[in-house]
Amino acid sequence: MTPTGGKLSNSRSSTSILGEHVWAFIDIKTRENGYYLSNRIKQLKDQPVTSPLSYLPYPEYNTGTWRKQWKGEHVTCKGARGKFLNESRDDIIQTYQGLPTGFPSPSVGSAEAVGLDEGICFDRYSRYGPYGLGDDQEEIPGWSNPRAKIDWSNVRWGELQNECLLINKDRYEPDARFKIVLAPRRGLTKEDVQSTISKGESSGPEYK
Repeated sequence: MTPTGGKLSNSRSSTSILGEHVWAFIDIKTRENGYYLSNRIKQLKDQPVTSPLSYLPYPEYNTGTWRKQWKGEHVTCKGARGKFLNESRDDIIQTYQGLPTGFPSPSVGSAEAVGLDEGICFDRYSRYGPYGLGDDQEEIPGWSNPRAKIDWSNVRWGELQNECLLINKDRYEPDARFKIVLAPRRGLTKEDVQSTISKGESSGPEYK
């Protein structure tokens, strides 16, 4: 439709144009529904939004029961926001209790076989929000953006991992960590790396 007093640029009426858009939308939804139905997938219906809970599938560290099975002492590590992971909700994955109505059973594998809770689920924000997904979005139903905003390009994941291993080293054998050689004899030579750098391309990730 056009504003009052406006004119269409051709002879078609606003009603016919609106009708075309409506039918185009219906056609898209029909094809979309057809895709799911032809693959025996039912589209999930909207469910009431609930608040997620922190996902903490960990044992009771450093207790008598834990020490009977494991050596050393568990020390909490720091996350990307510089806070201890057991104290920072922003760094903890969130989960929803229960499954949406009509949620399909896993076609491969079993959560029970590896001791995971089958009665919970995640959405993309509760699962990846602690790693920056949704930082630039507002009013996401059921999701609260982390309060601490950080520049993810400056996070040194390798350093965080090394620091975490160092403070927990008493839990592991001295040779528990070793350099993994992927595709031996097929790595880049020094000449290849130099050539890549000279072209202004990245030589790969650094873990420092």
